[in-house]
Amino acid sequence: MHVAIIGAGNVGSALSRAAAAAGHTVSVSATSPGKAAMVAAATGAHPAANNEDAVTDADLVVVAVPGSTVTAVADELAPALRGKVVIDATNPLNATSPTSTSTRPPPRRPCSATCRRRPW
Repeated sequence: MHVAIIGAGNVGSALSRAAAAAGHTVSVSATSPGKAAMVAAATGAHPAANNEDAVTDADLVVVAVPGSTVTAVADELAPALRGKVVIDATNPLNATSPTSTSTRPPPRRPCSATCRRRPW
């Protein structure tokens, strides 16, 4: 199975490593191609030049981005996600404190709410 991981932070990196270790083909994208290449090299994945490149041939797409960016990512990828399975692993932590355990909701809708509005 080809798995695309959108996001190369702690969650995206861990999921990339696990999927590659399970024998899946994994593409990982990040806010910069350099970050994607670094995570791909460390996890056994393939770096993607951008988010759309990551999902092009994917059977499964995992969105693992900060909650504050999920709407923009969903809007960007809407056409490319048609017919694909999308897993929401967005991170609603407080962006100013990466170790925060705040239970405050993210400033924007989670991917699951955003994706439900899409016509795919």
